[in-house]
Amino acid sequence: MDTFLAQVLLVFAALLVVGALQVISIRRRRKLRTSYKLLLVAADQALKLEKKDPAGAQRLMDQAAAAAAAAEDRERTELRQKAPFDKKAAAELRKRLVEDLRAHVAARRELQRDSPTDPSVALALGSIDDAEKATRQRLVEVETHLQRLG
Repeated sequence: MDTFLAQVLLVFAALLVVGALQVISIRRRRKLRTSYKLLLVAADQALKLEKKDPAGAQRLMDQAAAAAAAAEDRERTELRQKAPFDKKAAAELRKRLVEDLRAHVAARRELQRDSPTDPSVALALGSIDDAEKATRQRLVEVETHLQRLG
């Protein structure tokens, strides 16, 4: 299987899991995150384009990933700004930070399992540790907001 198709399939698999979680959220009258919408639309378009223009399909996925990351950053910035006085925003931010912690654990486990002797793994693990520490610090701040907001 070619690399691009494998990447698209991985994105789809991840989005299926995320989608299942989002269906639950939608049923609770929550909106699908903008970043997920961007990735879903791009993955669909990239699959259609892949046979005719593999490079264009890859560019489309790269652009969508960048746009999704920017959308997620904007949403998180807004949540961080609202969290001190908005319980709903603080709860959503806490949920995302907990997701981040789970992602850090999964990334660490994956690196240790797949490449335990690779020298660059130690550097990557250090980066994951730093990110996890920062995430835990933000989570403590959000928990403080939630306690204060009652």
